[in-house]
Amino acid sequence: MINDMLVGINLSTVATSVLTASLVERFFGAWAMTVAAAILVLCILIFAEIVPKAVAYTDPTATALLLTPVAAVASRLFRPLAWTLGIIPSWLARRIPERQHDLNVTEESLTEMVRLGVEQGQLSPEATDVVSSILASGDLPVDSLMVHLPSVVGVPVTASIAEMADAMSGSGYSRLPVYREHSEQVVGVVHVKDVFARLYQGRRGTAAEIMRPIMRIRRDRMAADVLADMRTRRQHIGLVVDPAQTGRAVGLITIQDLLEEIVGEVLDAPAVGIGFDES
Repeated sequence: MINDMLVGINLSTVATSVLTASLVERFFGAWAMTVAAAILVLCILIFAEIVPKAVAYTDPTATALLLTPVAAVASRLFRPLAWTLGIIPSWLARRIPERQHDLNVTEESLTEMVRLGVEQGQLSPEATDVVSSILASGDLPVDSLMVHLPSVVGVPVTASIAEMADAMSGSGYSRLPVYREHSEQVVGVVHVKDVFARLYQGRRGTAAEIMRPIMRIRRDRMAADVLADMRTRRQHIGLVVDPAQTGRAVGLITIQDLLEEIVGEVLDAPAVGIGFDES
């Protein structure tokens, strides 16, 4: 429809110019054509550009609804001509090789776009903080966010269902790491759903029987990459290991820690376990 309307507008402008020039030359002579041209340009500018746009700007919805029938009729009238005139440009466009444009999007350009959006009232001020945190997370190593193993609440592989339930109730965590002999030997993670399902069914067991595999993460990986990886694998907690020390476990990281770093504090009830308590 836009092409049809553009053809109609250009056609009417040309027709008006030719008709005006013909009438002025016939009744007033060639000397008056310059004056007529200036008057015609002024009239087109005022009545075909400024006034219609000013009226439409005051109430765009009502103006669009009012002019839709007129635009539909005009589109049907000018569509054959628009299609005919578009054959040659389309033919030429298909024979011109496309150029690859490099769109260099930088952190500075994204931050500037968000800042302009806040200034224009299109975005909330908090959007700047969120975008800045997201960009910063790309350069933030995961070991700066992890909780070191000595500070983590966990359970041994021999812990009973009742002991795991007590640990979860006391800590408020929904997932707890499972260690074998000491905190650096994390072998899995237990979920509150599995623990309380056993309690509800009256079944016994140990952490070794119901624990799930835990994701292992190199400590030098970036936070943004780890967050994407955890979401893909549907993991909520990961074991941070040090590749320089033959993969020795050094801490735990949760998806909540990563999200809080990017978008601020996240309320989680119950929270994901991130601490051992070997006392």
